[in-house]
Amino acid sequence: MPLHEELERVTGLPDKLASVRDLSQLLKTFQSAYQIIDPVLSDTTHKLVGVPDYVRRYPLLGTDLAALGHSDTLTIDTPEKLSNPILNGSPMQRVGMRYVVEGSTFGGRIMLQHINNSSWGECVKSPLNFFRMGENPANVKWAEFKACLDGQRYSNQQHDDITDGAQRLFGFLISCFSNAAAQVDQRT
Repeated sequence: MPLHEELERVTGLPDKLASVRDLSQLLKTFQSAYQIIDPVLSDTTHKLVGVPDYVRRYPLLGTDLAALGHSDTLTIDTPEKLSNPILNGSPMQRVGMRYVVEGSTFGGRIMLQHINNSSWGECVKSPLNFFRMGENPANVKWAEFKACLDGQRYSNQQHDDITDGAQRLFGFLISCFSNAAAQVDQRT
């Protein structure tokens, strides 16, 4: 199974998103992941591929959770062992990681549509900035990022590193969501 399909299976999105509480849990899980991802991708990736600076997602998630009134009531711990594969990535692996992150902004649009069409969507008192990343003209657009990548020439090793980085980040996200699901199951 391709990794993006495995991530969709593990998250169950958008089908498992059935309430404001589910939305808060989802955002908290993303926040725990981006607390680790943001510093890794903020420092070097944009210089390697000539795209604008990386936009940190962690603060957007904090704002969204605060607006939902759940910033402090939900906790998701991300064990350090889960983050090692991305923390130790090479610069070209980070390009692959960013490829996954920038490409995921399409999923944000799907999530917004699901929330807006749900019976509970009108109860969401949050700007949902995290899911609106692709709407902000100041943010890197997926097509813009991909065009920068496509305009580069890569050695076979660099290409392998980019692919490995993408796989590492998908694996990290899959582990984060599996870990979060197990923590929620233990509480119920």
